[in-house]
Amino acid sequence: MSAPGARFPRAARLTKPSHFAAVFAARQKLCGRFFCVHWRENGLPHARLGLVVAKRVAKRAVRRNWLKRQIREIFRVWPGRSVGVDLVVRVTRPTHDATRRMLRAELEVLFARLLMRLLHSEPAARPCTVDSRG
Repeated sequence: MSAPGARFPRAARLTKPSHFAAVFAARQKLCGRFFCVHWRENGLPHARLGLVVAKRVAKRAVRRNWLKRQIREIFRVWPGRSVGVDLVVRVTRPTHDATRRMLRAELEVLFARLLMRLLHSEPAARPCTVDSRG
């Protein structure tokens, strides 16, 4: 059993297809080589996370589940968890040639860039932007 602060509570998850659809409809994303982070304000006092890891990018369930665990762990320690935003992290390409360190570094950079955007823009003035760098 893990420590209470180390858990990934249900309140921190996106669980309904309508929540995922709303995040994708917002059309705000940051992309890297392996991941795209989509986001939308949620009006809550905390962030929620949804994960998309398709069979196309990781054929074996073991790999898909491993990727999800890595993403959840990075989100768990992310300082932006107190920002009211829904996130969907989508794995965009096969990761078999990437190391754990490479994947973690990319996701940490994307989360840091996202936090900078969220903290340095006014809530009413946040534009619907698409960043296709990667």
